[in-house]
Amino acid sequence: MTLGDLYQNIRARFRDAGLDTPELDARLLISYALGCAPDDVILKPDMPVTSNAVLDDAVARRLKSEPVSRITGMREFYGLAFDVTPDVLDPRADTETLVDEARKYLKPGARILDLCTGSGAILAALLTLEPTATGIAADVSQAALDVARGNFKRHAMESRVQCVQGNWLENVAGTFDIIACNPPYIESDVIHALDADVRLYDPHLALDGGADGLAPYRIVFPQIRGCMTDDAIALFEIGAAQAPDVTRLAQNVGLNVKCVLKDLGGNERVVVLH
Repeated sequence: MTLGDLYQNIRARFRDAGLDTPELDARLLISYALGCAPDDVILKPDMPVTSNAVLDDAVARRLKSEPVSRITGMREFYGLAFDVTPDVLDPRADTETLVDEARKYLKPGARILDLCTGSGAILAALLTLEPTATGIAADVSQAALDVARGNFKRHAMESRVQCVQGNWLENVAGTFDIIACNPPYIESDVIHALDADVRLYDPHLALDGGADGLAPYRIVFPQIRGCMTDDAIALFEIGAAQAPDVTRLAQNVGLNVKCVLKDLGGNERVVVLH
């Protein structure tokens, strides 16, 4: 069997199963299982290969809607590779909207707080963009912080990050130039209806935002003013159609809404406060 034949076969199986990105999924899983580059399926289609048990297992798991990142244990975000486990939310491209905006406010020596850090992807991306910045990664889950700590080490920035376990701002001290947060914002009673790759494989702790999905904002907004420097900004990811309610909650506690940003899909995704 050639690499091209193997790729075509797996791609067809993924397409027939209705997966959204059959070509990309096939390339990534072949690369993971066979140790070749993802582009080899295009550049070296005549290379002789033999499928193996790792690839067979990976294909079977993907056909059951398990995300590629959960199979390989790795996810790319903002051009960086991150370890992911069942204890952390799978970093997604929509969240890069938050990083794109936050980078506009990065300055030398900036101090960053990443609430609900999960894998640490947001903070790591920002620290890569500004080598003199430092940050605190906070999460209620110690297991998530263990993953984040490993990712900070992977990118040689562990000396610039303090990992803090606690509920929201519990155990967080000092003031910050940038506060970033991707909180759980899904309504509790709709989690069961989410796509299988989210419902079955993302930790519900990182999804469940209470009865109306707004509980985290009600908790955090009254607390963050005391953690912000005079010219600080705070960026919060939001769910579909939540912008008006999140804006109201922020204004009710004296926070100013700078803007609401849309992601690449045209959905309102990030509320920026100052």
